[in-house]
Amino acid sequence: PADRVNFLADGWAMVQAGRAEPSSYLALVENVGIDDGRPVWDQIITVFSALNRLSRDRPERPALQRYISARLRTVFDRLGWDGSGSGDDDNTLLRGSLIWTLGELGDEAIIAEAKRRFAVFLSDPQSLPAALRDSVTHVVGIAADRATYDTLLMLARKSTVTNERLRYYYAAAAARDPTLARATLDLTLGEEVPGTIVAGLIGAVASSEQPDLAWDFLRKNYDALFAKQGPQF
Repeated sequence: PADRVNFLADGWAMVQAGRAEPSSYLALVENVGIDDGRPVWDQIITVFSALNRLSRDRPERPALQRYISARLRTVFDRLGWDGSGSGDDDNTLLRGSLIWTLGELGDEAIIAEAKRRFAVFLSDPQSLPAALRDSVTHVVGIAADRATYDTLLMLARKSTVTNERLRYYYAAAAARDPTLARATLDLTLGEEVPGTIVAGLIGAVASSEQPDLAWDFLRKNYDALFAKQGPQF
């Protein structure tokens, strides 16, 4: 697996350097088995996520997303939603990465199941394994309507556990609805969210299909943010 990871990484580096076509990297991916290890698929997922971001507003994007979804879905279907792992074994970690990425690609079945599991989680927190909470919550945040968005903020506000608060704030920041994205950006000007994540939340909005919105907000409110955050902002 280590050799395959290095080979894939070198192939992608050649593409980034302009010394190879993207199709050469995808040809390597086609030779990776669906039962290959997490390190191999993590490398592929990282590149696929980068390609998805880079293709924003380009005509090739729908076809690229269909290809990525189909390739990753075969791996996810092998693993399924549930496993008997310890929570930090390779299959469990890979499952979480696949749910996260397929949700970002708009996989309707993944989004629907994430919503269902999140709804059960709200009444029975033990129903959702800890290893899937970040991924499921992130996918729910992507597709959030106002009610779901408010639920995520409510969970963040009432939690006293730092990693839980961050999970819910970042999930809210992932909302694709522009109105909700603006609401998240406005939160960064107040006192509610920890100062340590202000820049991260703005970046999360930008990463969630809203780069222009985040950039306009940053330019308009830079002085206020700088005064609040200091030179490190």
